[in-house]
Amino acid sequence: MSGALLMFVDGEETAIIIDAREYPVRSIEEADTEKVTNGPKDGFVETIIFNTAMIRRRVRDRNLCFEMTNVGESSKTDVCLAYLKGKADEKYLQDLRKKLDGIQVDSLVMAHNSLEELLLPRRWFNPLPQIRYTQRPDIAASYLQEGHVLIMVDTSPSVMITPTTFFYYTQYAEDFIQTPVVGTYYSLARILALLTAQFLVPAWLLLAEHISPPQWLSFIGMKEPGPIPLLIQFLLLEFGFDLLKMSSMHSPTYMGGTFGIIGALLLGDFAIKVGVFVPESIFYMAVTIIASYCIPNSDLTYAVRLFRLLLLIATGLLGIWGFIGSIILILILMLSTKTMDSKRPYLWPLIPLNIKALGNMLIRKKVMNRRS
Repeated sequence: MSGALLMFVDGEETAIIIDAREYPVRSIEEADTEKVTNGPKDGFVETIIFNTAMIRRRVRDRNLCFEMTNVGESSKTDVCLAYLKGKADEKYLQDLRKKLDGIQVDSLVMAHNSLEELLLPRRWFNPLPQIRYTQRPDIAASYLQEGHVLIMVDTSPSVMITPTTFFYYTQYAEDFIQTPVVGTYYSLARILALLTAQFLVPAWLLLAEHISPPQWLSFIGMKEPGPIPLLIQFLLLEFGFDLLKMSSMHSPTYMGGTFGIIGALLLGDFAIKVGVFVPESIFYMAVTIIASYCIPNSDLTYAVRLFRLLLLIATGLLGIWGFIGSIILILILMLSTKTMDSKRPYLWPLIPLNIKALGNMLIRKKVMNRRS
């Protein structure tokens, strides 16, 4: 069904394998979710052979290896392991090969998403991402140079990067394209945006309803309390923003963004005039949503949103003890989350602390020349 041609020549003891297969492929273009200003504009496509070629173009090293295998009894989906021999952990590679060989499934219905669930069964209540995806060949090539292993699945434009920890999901290609000082600023601003998206609304709810803020923070309180409790307001706003996001995604491209912006402005203005929401709740939720869009990894964005809902509900019902207890529960969940490589904790290099590695992740350093 997907074989090459085999040509026999009379009188010869060997045959010639001719790869004359033609694959349907869309045009190569920049990934919508990982756009940069000055970097390359090519992105992975749904055909695995083209994806390996884009990586080979950037890593012209004889140690670059591509190991092809098939997964699925009926689909026979092509799966490829890409790594640099000598840099990738050999024991980790052996474990990956065993996991791939041990998969018994009829087909990979959702391509890389189905393979992730088969390789790394997760607990249903844990939303934290455990495998990073990218659609950019330059990012994939850079992770290869660091000793990571890529998993590519045919029919998918996303490449799986393994193993990765929490801080890898906060990195973005733009940090390494800009100058070191600008890249460092973007990196630290992104960490601040992540903390804002996680804690701003629950912390404001705690100060507005359960703890009297100090005098220098008196401006954050409500001027006029609304008829609906703040907790219900924030839950309605979370649900409303999710509806706007889904409606924008399901609308035609030319009107999706406009529909979302106009819908948010009109509904927010009408809700304040009717008295359903107070202006402060819409303001702090809008800042939180903007900060959420600064998180470069969509899987991490969903995890932050669910954790924020947990913090909101616990803080609204139990006050400061609910706020503190939720933070402890989130930390326990992060500490107990496993990566693909069992030797590296999920919060590395923060826990256990590795100052040098943490600095390399947060601070953009100058590219050094390597002389032979």
